Amino acid sequence: MRNWTNAKSHIKFPQNKKDLSVLKKSINSDILNDNFNDVLKYRLGFNRIMKSLGRRFSSEISDYIQNKKKGKLLMRFSEKQIQQFVDQNAKERIIKTIKVIDNEQ
Repeated sequence: MRNWTNAKSHIKFPQNKKDLSVLKKSINSDILNDNFNDVLKYRLGFNRIMKSLGRRFSSEISDYIQNKKKGKLLMRFSEKQIQQFVDQNAKERIIKTIKVIDNEQ
């Protein structure tokens, strides 16, 4: 639970069924008990959506770096915010040397 309430943690929802089962048992709420299967189903859906959005966001950032085009997700952000995403997650590197080595098999 510490991770779910910590602002610096990237974990904002129980990531496995065991954690949710412990919460269910600890809280022992009729509402939670009655809807527990739905909570499990929505947890899976939430995780799938977040992974999909992450891939799409990453793809849009790559497209922005290469072509300076904003996709649907990036349209919601200012140029300054987009540049921060790029600076933090897609650092530009310069290749200083290239060495040719024998191909060993």
